[in-house]
Amino acid sequence: MKKIAFMLCAALALFTACEPKNDKFALSHSQVVLNAGDQIQVKASMGDMDVEAAWVSADEAVATVEAGLITAVAVGNTTVTATYEGQTATVAVVVEQVVEDMPSLELPGEGKVTICVQVPAPLCEGSFVVIPGSLTSWDPGDAVANGQATQLVEGTTTWYAGTFDWGADKAFKVAHSKEDGTWAWNFQAAKGTLIEGDVTIPADKGDQITGDNVINSDNQVIYVSVESWESSACVETNAAGMATFKLTPIGFPEGTQFAIAGSGLSSAWSCPPPAEYIMTAEADGTFSLTLEVPAMFQYKYLVSYDGGANWAWYSAANYNMPVSLQTDDIETYVAPEETPAE
Repeated sequence: MKKIAFMLCAALALFTACEPKNDKFALSHSQVVLNAGDQIQVKASMGDMDVEAAWVSADEAVATVEAGLITAVAVGNTTVTATYEGQTATVAVVVEQVVEDMPSLELPGEGKVTICVQVPAPLCEGSFVVIPGSLTSWDPGDAVANGQATQLVEGTTTWYAGTFDWGADKAFKVAHSKEDGTWAWNFQAAKGTLIEGDVTIPADKGDQITGDNVINSDNQVIYVSVESWESSACVETNAAGMATFKLTPIGFPEGTQFAIAGSGLSSAWSCPPPAEYIMTAEADGTFSLTLEVPAMFQYKYLVSYDGGANWAWYSAANYNMPVSLQTDDIETYVAPEETPAE
């Protein structure tokens, strides 16, 4: 009996020693639901040990991630992926709009209109909602001094309101500006909805308050909800100086050329571009160009399929240059299914 017990114990010890260790890569969260502007720290681990993984967000317009710190940017859904020693794990990220009751504001009086805007998240310090258009001015760079900035509605964190002089056929847009007047058109609302008000929205905009929205009558409060900005004025932008642009084209035919057009260049938004703004094809298949650019530089890529004889806009979108582009980050551009019209 003792011999059997000894053999049993030996076998059990051998089994325990040979049991595989827990080396599964995992994250502390599989899904997070955040309000725009919120942050949450996600930890990566291998077994019982925390590890430093490589992180990437599938859509940085919805949420960004740095060392596992997820920051909700705008309403939407995306996936954050962490990679460690060849293993990957993901977090489903859902960003919801901050919910606050619509404030009840008094009518502004004859010859006046009040525009009250809800933003998806509290704005950063020194940032304002501005109302560019024929109602005020199409250049709201000096919005604060010109009285074009709205003010935070007392008792709320996401509602901003301003009262303006009204006139027949006055139009407006909703935008975002820094206190120092830093301004770019891609700070306007990418998606917004008219909640209440006697306003005509351009037919091609559907129910979206992104075009030149005509105010039909005075002495009213117009309520607008902004679900997302094209680009947030709260995001740190580059300082003036030298910037290197690099991109990796995928699916473009052999011989395709790329170029840069943008604000602050001697040719501005010229298409075709001058020779000095055509990107150089590198041996590794990437394209690059180093330029001296101003602060708040906006740019677009141009593409040519016939050796530079004809050029077209690669995309209608503006790309507001982040700091990272000055550190030779690679951007990947996938060819569209159909060649853009020249």
